[in-house]
Amino acid sequence: MQDLVSVSNFLQSRLDALQSLNIERILGLFAENAEVVDANNQVSSAGNYLRKYLPLFKRLKINNVKVTDIVVREDKAFTLEKYDFDAEIFNSRNKIKGQVAMSCVLQRIDNQWKIIQYCVSNTFNDQLISILNQLDEKKLRKRKNQQR
Repeated sequence: MQDLVSVSNFLQSRLDALQSLNIERILGLFAENAEVVDANNQVSSAGNYLRKYLPLFKRLKINNVKVTDIVVREDKAFTLEKYDFDAEIFNSRNKIKGQVAMSCVLQRIDNQWKIIQYCVSNTFNDQLISILNQLDEKKLRKRKNQQR
């Protein structure tokens, strides 16, 4: 039972970190070699994934979080979640609203939970890719550098 509570607390801290849009705070929740499988079935390191998408957002709000499953087996945990996503896009009047479904594999490392695999699917992927392609590359690069 204690492990379920600690995993639930970890998931809440991950949501808080995501909404902060602070890349270092978010990366601190991932294991060094963590990978992300995105909505296009592309696999990348957590750092590369976050550096690609996080600078797109000027505000991010996550609502109606439903953790549908948590399974803990020794030093590993598996989670399934759904939530509503509401974001304002950097340097744009565009907003994105949709739903996210995701799974996480967590590993207890030095007595702390860390994400080792993060699989995400959403209802707004095409819109996000379109916005990414439309944004001024120079301004986006400057914003990425500011977030480091």
